[in-house]
Amino acid sequence: MIRYYFFGFRFLAIVGCLFLAIPQVLNAGVREEAEGVIRDFFPDAKSIEFQALALQNDARTVAEQTAGQAFLLDKLYYWEIRSGESILGYAVLDNVKGKAHPITYLVLFSSELKVQRVRVIRYREQIGGAIQEPRWLEQFRGRDRHSGFDPGRHIDGISGATISVNAISRGVQRITVYLSQLANNTVAADME
Repeated sequence: MIRYYFFGFRFLAIVGCLFLAIPQVLNAGVREEAEGVIRDFFPDAKSIEFQALALQNDARTVAEQTAGQAFLLDKLYYWEIRSGESILGYAVLDNVKGKAHPITYLVLFSSELKVQRVRVIRYREQIGGAIQEPRWLEQFRGRDRHSGFDPGRHIDGISGATISVNAISRGVQRITVYLSQLANNTVAADME
């Protein structure tokens, strides 16, 4: 009886450890893949500085209201890309909710906060994967906080990917507005 009890406890301990390890295994390589995309797009970068950026409430509220989409987390993964003293651009990794699972995507910005590239890093849904196509993602290039992001009006839709198209379009808009809000708040704080 004691032997069976001990076996059951060991089994539960092993299963418990596996469940704790699953998120790390699923997220393994996301940062590395994002940084690979950044290096490919900014080949002249001398430094790529990473930080987990806690969302600031005022900028968050404006971004969420403008895009009509809430952030899933309380932070963004943010990179500043430099060549010496000059800033070449910025990158932000974020998640949006697809139909059932999060979609992890990266947005690369110029130093003027214009979208340069969008790349889906992890797509976990069964359908709607066409949003990963570079040709579709190219629509975001050159957009800024004042641009339109409405699917069907400013962004082409994809048959069978309505939820994913809406999620990514609103997500890119939300990040674009958020970064612009941060830049404006920093400029206003520097002027005081």
